[in-house]
Order: sequence, then structure tokens, then C-alpha cells
Amino acid sequence: MEYEDSSGEEPGHRHRERHRHRSGSANTENVGVAEWEDRIGAHMVTLAWPIAVSMLSYATMSFVDTLFVSHMGTAELAGVGLATIACFTIVCFPIGFLRGAKVTISQSIGAGDLPQAHRQASAARVVALGIGFGMAIAGVLLAPLLSHLTETAASAEAATTYARIRLLGCPALFSYVALRESEYGFGRPKGPMRATLVSNAVNIGLDALFVWGLDMGVAGVAFATLAAHVTEICVLAWITRRHRAGRQSLRFDALRREFRLLREVGLPTGAQALIEVGAFATVTAMLANAGDAELAAHQIGIQVIHLTLLPPMASADAASVLSGNAAGASRFDLVPRVAVRAMMLGGTYAALASIALLLFSAPIASIFTEDPALIRTASMVLVFAGIFQVADVANVVAREVLRGAGDVRYAAIVGITAAWTVTPPLAYFLGVRAGYGAVGAWAGLCVEVFVVAGVFWARLLSGKWKTAPRMNLRVEPAE
Repeated sequence: MEYEDSSGEEPGHRHRERHRHRSGSANTENVGVAEWEDRIGAHMVTLAWPIAVSMLSYATMSFVDTLFVSHMGTAELAGVGLATIACFTIVCFPIGFLRGAKVTISQSIGAGDLPQAHRQASAARVVALGIGFGMAIAGVLLAPLLSHLTETAASAEAATTYARIRLLGCPALFSYVALRESEYGFGRPKGPMRATLVSNAVNIGLDALFVWGLDMGVAGVAFATLAAHVTEICVLAWITRRHRAGRQSLRFDALRREFRLLREVGLPTGAQALIEVGAFATVTAMLANAGDAELAAHQIGIQVIHLTLLPPMASADAASVLSGNAAGASRFDLVPRVAVRAMMLGGTYAALASIALLLFSAPIASIFTEDPALIRTASMVLVFAGIFQVADVANVVAREVLRGAGDVRYAAIVGITAAWTVTPPLAYFLGVRAGYGAVGAWAGLCVEVFVVAGVFWARLLSGKWKTAPRMNLRVEPAE
């Protein structure tokens, strides 16, 4: 994915000149390297805090759903936990693919090519709608298969009901992801934050209405989340309407060019997400056969780690945007500095959250259940979750910086290899054969994330990623 320059000029100089001519400090849509290179940390915080609020709000949505379901019974909690993993497995490839828009847009901004950045955003929205309707149909047809992975009829019914309803929301979900990632690439994270806060409020209110007021059970929780996703895209579309006003629609040939560029970044990212989640789903399936209690403890661990781990992930998303700007402007010297700042920002929060999980694992587990046996198992899972999240912040920061700089294939290859050679085998031997259940599975996850984090940081600090960036400049602007 090298950029071939036939002009005879030094690439970095030419790109910086183009950036100066095309951008201006008053144009908030085109914040290039010159706007933040002397204040990386401050600018990263400006980008990261709205993303962190968005992630916390989204995690709260899942957390609240799990709380409502947990009081219905262990079988319902186990079934919804399985369905949640299955739904995420189905949607993770399109979401990973659409996340490529953030990379291509941020690199175009760094290179000073604002028109191409807008074309990429338009292409992402078109792709999102097409994939969304296809995935909704496929997901509804596949949902009944979950009944073969559960231990009891009650958990099977809960899993099938929840998955079938949730997957109907794929068009709204993917459209939101496309628009959200585009906004992140443009350096405008506050719109997605506001949309997520509104949708979270809708989800909580409808959960209470459908479960407590109308006694709809698992179906009520699923319908509440579906309505929240529809609300989310509607609110974000309304907030961002002025940025799209006057933009010309893409012709088919232009759309095809932009799709090829998005595919170059999105395919490795989406494939990595799908295959990694596939490995995680395999672990979940193993635990499903170990009994509802093990699966329920696993689900509690997932929900808690989402709540504690997602905020530091915001620093990784912000770092991806900044490294994309730097790569687009050929300022490779800034990329490691961006990674270190992101690690300092996200790692501090992760360390504090991990300490809290280690000290208060039992009280946290008791929020979800009154079953003493489940509390004991979930408490041990949360201890390993605390260890896991510190290493995972290092893993995700390095991975997102590499992706932003264009090294998407290496990140995908390493992630896929580790996901299948480490996690399922360890989960099987520790969780199933040795009889440690969910606790053994999480021990295996810890080993994987430590290995991958070390490999990614070695790559980042070695500078070998410099052979991959600036793929956005390979596509000529449409006339």
C-alpha cells in the first residue's frame, strides 16, 4: 500500500503545502496536523472525552439491559448473554468495515483533501444501508439456531427472542456507525455523543415501560434497544444535517472509487473483528455447554468490563484520528508520540478501574444476582477482567494507532492469529477440561491480550509500519 510519487518533489513537503493551501484554522472540518502537533495531549483530550461519554452511554445501555434481564432469572440471563454474543458476531464485520471510514477520512484531512473526505463519508452511508437490510434478513433467519447451544428450554427461548428482535435494527445500527465514524474522522465527536445520550435515555425509559409496565419480559428489553438504535441515527442525522447541506450526491463511478478505498481499509478491519469475535463466540459456546451459571458469570464479566474498559478506548479512537492526520501529511514522527499520549491517558483510567474490580469484585457481582454460587464465580471472573483490561488498553491503543497510520493488514493478521491460536485452546483446557469454567476462559483471554499488546507495541516502536500508510492518496479526486 505504498504511495508512488512521480512528481519528483519530496512527498511530505508537497502534502504539507497542499494542506496549507486547502485548509484554514477557521474551518473546523479540516483540522490538520498543524492544528495539534504542539499540543497532542490537549487535542487528544478534546477528541476523546465526547467519545468516552458516548462509549459510557452505550455501555450503560447494555448494562441496564442486563440488569433488567438478570432479575428475570438465571436462564433468561444466560440466554440473553448468548444472544448478545451471537448478535455481535453477526454485526461485527460490517461495523469493522465501516470503521475504515474514520481512517480514510482522517488521512484525507491530513493530506488537505477535504472533498475526498466528504466523498468517503457519503460512500460509507450508502454501504451501511445496503449491508444493514441484508444483515437484518439473515439475522432473523439464523436466530432460531441459538436454541441448539443452550442448556435449557427457557434459556433457548430467551436467546432466540432477543436475537430475532435486536437484529431487525441492523439498518439503523449500521447507518449510525457510518455517520459516527465519519464524524470522528472529521474531528467532530460531540454529535455522536449527544445522539447516544438521547438514545440511552430512550432505552432506559422503554425498558421500564416494557418490562415493568407491560410485562413483556426479554422481548421488551430487545424492543427497547431496537427503538434506541432508531432514535440514535435519527438524532445524529438531525445534528449533522448542516455539514451535509449542499453536498452533491455521488455518481456511480465516484461511489465505486470511494468504495474501493473504503474496502482497502475496511476489509482487514472487518475481517479481524469477525474472526476475533468468532473466537470469543466459540469460548461462549463452550461455556454454554458448561451450564447456565457459568454462562451467566461470563455475561456479568462482559457487561462490567464494557462499562469500565470503553472509556479508555476513547483515547485509542482519538489516537487513530490523529495518527491518520499525521500519516496523510507524511508526519510519521508524530505517530509514536500520539501512541504514547493515548496510552498515558487511557492507561491511567484502566489502572484505577482494575484496582476497583480487584477490591470490590463480590459487591459488583451481587448487583446482578442474589445467587451465592453465581456471585462467587462472577467475582473470580471480575478479578481476571481487571487484569485483562489493563493489557487490553495497551493492545487497543497500539492497534488503533497502527490502523490510523495505514498498517491495517498487519494489525489484522496479528489479531486473527492470536485470537485463534491462544484463546479457544486455553479456554478449552482451562475452562472445560480443567473444570474452571468461566474463570478459566477469562484466564485464557488475559494471556492472549498480553501477547498481542507486546507484538503491536514492538511493531509501533520499530517504525516498520511506515511502509504501509497514505493509502488515501492513491485515489484521484472525482471530477
